Amino acid sequence: MPNLPAKKKLINETTCGLTIKSATPIYANNLGACGWDFLILDTVNSALGQRDTFNLLTAACDVSEYVATIVKVGGPQDRTGIQQATDTGAVGVIVPHVTSKTEAETARSTTLYPGAKSAVKGTRSLIGPVRAHNKKGFVPYFVNGDDYVLCALQLEEAPMESWAEILSVDFHVA
Repeated sequence: MPNLPAKKKLINETTCGLTIKSATPIYANNLGACGWDFLILDTVNSALGQRDTFNLLTAACDVSEYVATIVKVGGPQDRTGIQQATDTGAVGVIVPHVTSKTEAETARSTTLYPGAKSAVKGTRSLIGPVRAHNKKGFVPYFVNGDDYVLCALQLEEAPMESWAEILSVDFHVA
């Protein structure tokens, strides 16, 4: 299954990776082949746009199913950024600026299809085919799509007294 080996490794093991802020696909392809566990495509703290991110995802993902490509999006309200990252084949998203349980649920819901097996109601829109479907096909991806996407939350601005409530949300990494 696409993304599954990389996602399982990120959740269950100690991992090591890099952040990419350069729009050069050959750079991402070479780093993907070097054995790093993850590559973060930082669209927030760099000039990477949608086309750059897609090219980097393609270059890094296609070299190894074991490198996790993760896109840092604009925040919990960045529905377009989260949707584009998941549809173009990212293993997951990093969502900064999460300060409440509601924001954590908003971010997570965008990574889940309606009817997801989660305490959070999925709101990810459905259209196909998209790059995320390419390896196994549209129907297998849609049926199991929620298993493929990792959701990481950054709590850098959240008051510590709200962390317990935020961490009660169904997500993977904080």
